[in-house]
Amino acid sequence: MQPNSESIYFKGYLSVVKEATQNEYIENFFLIKDLFYQNQPFKTIDEAIEMSKNNFFCQLLMEQFNKVLNSQKIKEGDYQIAKQFVLKVKDKEVYYYCEMVNEGEFRKINGGIFQPKINEIDSYFNAFSKYVYSFSNENYIITHPQICGKNVYDMIVSTKNKGSFSILDQGENEIRKFLEIIDNQPSQMIKTYWNDNVEAITMEGFK
Repeated sequence: MQPNSESIYFKGYLSVVKEATQNEYIENFFLIKDLFYQNQPFKTIDEAIEMSKNNFFCQLLMEQFNKVLNSQKIKEGDYQIAKQFVLKVKDKEVYYYCEMVNEGEFRKINGGIFQPKINEIDSYFNAFSKYVYSFSNENYIITHPQICGKNVYDMIVSTKNKGSFSILDQGENEIRKFLEIIDNQPSQMIKTYWNDNVEAITMEGFK
């Protein structure tokens, strides 16, 4: 089967839900995601769940970032990670990781080599990446988010030790590339969501 979509790290296979125990999922689109080099489905549920680590960590830190913004009376971002599922083939120990997707345009914000843009969405997520870096005491960053509507997909946590957070962890080179690009931009690129007060509160830790 040929994938419906591909990125640097993932292959995606789109399907429509025809039957479900919960009616809210019927006729919705699910995207089954494999790692780009993956040729076989996951053999254990733990392997499939591993695909969600980056997403859940991103959601946790987005919530913390919004609390910091709210404390400074700055408009919060109302984004969330896509709904995630692990599907099991009936009577087989075969598992698939998938996400619910909406119709619309997917747009990558940052990660790797990118050109920052001055608009609300890009400013929010580039500031969020800076927030994660400061919050972690400069030990990790979250980049590569793709946005469709208010849902966030494909974000990757990268640490100073490549592969230590997950198999997608891009290591210190990803941290360096993001900082080099964003720090060489005019300050107004992210100033709506990132300033000296936000940075100082960030260093205090969880809210």
